[in-house]
Amino acid sequence: MNYKAYIVIMNVWEIITSDIYDTWFEEQTDDNKALIRSRVYLLSEYGPNLGRPYADTLK
Repeated sequence: MNYKAYIVIMNVWEIITSDIYDTWFEEQTDDNKALIRSRVYLLSEYGPNLGRPYADTLK
């Protein structure tokens, strides 16, 4: 049998929030918090490479 081993090194971006964000987040429903957490998780995985539809440019 041939076995291959793969090592995956994950780079995780640190997400820093503000007091305004933290206050806003706490006001959300549990369902909204779960959705927001999933998007923040994606952001922590992809950092500035996260593209549409999850992130976009502010104008």
